[in-house]
Amino acid sequence: METSERAYIAIVTGGRDYDLTDVDRAWLNLMWERFGFTIVLHGDCKTGVDRQAADWARKLGLCDAACPAQWEAWKQTFGRSHGAGPNRNHRMAKACALPMYAVCLAFPGGTGTEGMKEQCRLYGIDVFESPDAERVSEPLVLCLVHDEPQPCWVCYDQSK
Repeated sequence: METSERAYIAIVTGGRDYDLTDVDRAWLNLMWERFGFTIVLHGDCKTGVDRQAADWARKLGLCDAACPAQWEAWKQTFGRSHGAGPNRNHRMAKACALPMYAVCLAFPGGTGTEGMKEQCRLYGIDVFESPDAERVSEPLVLCLVHDEPQPCWVCYDQSK
């Protein structure tokens, strides 16, 4: 995505057991400042990244858009529910493909998170991974040398 482009939607994905760190929240703020999205789309899990990203969005006055998986309907139709998550991920990515500009902001998670990132890439949506909290001990800044849309580990590593 070119720096002049805006993303109107941020698809947020990550684990149901993952707690956002201060570094993660700082990174979310950087991504919001960078792309100016107004809608935060998530899978509506009641815990983990989905819930925390929704809370973060509401605090900023952004639209919190939930897209829950249809577990029961999927189970009634196909006799099992485990395909509902990938189906939801597909619908989320497809809905955000052109003509709207979207980005995917990914946090640590499991196979569902990996599936969401894969679907976004399939539809041409840029995926940005959250920085590794273990490597960051100071405030995050965007790299002005390499014009990175997230902290530049090349410059960060050289500053140590």
